[in-house]
Amino acid sequence: MKRALVHGTRICEIVSPGQEFEVAPALSWVDVADDTTDKDTYENGGVVHPVQPTALEVWEQQMEFSDGAIPRWAEDIYDALSATSKGNVNSVTADKIAAKKALRGQQP
Repeated sequence: MKRALVHGTRICEIVSPGQEFEVAPALSWVDVADDTTDKDTYENGGVVHPVQPTALEVWEQQMEFSDGAIPRWAEDIYDALSATSKGNVNSVTADKIAAKKALRGQQP
């Protein structure tokens, strides 16, 4: 067992029993499991572990982020260009499009 310093639902600090110190009235010490971290929260008398995103959710976030630089419609236009015209596209842009296509191929 560990002791956690809690403010509202936030776990501010975790210590071993006996290492607690005096705190302001808005803070309190509570018993928590050894695997508790400061990324967890303390709600309704218990520790709540954050929900880990699924592989698909992570991939979707990455795709959404990549759409900010090169939207899907721009990829479609690029794909419709002839090989000669593609050679005139800035290499940074072409690399971003290639990276998006590679990421799309990794969909879980």
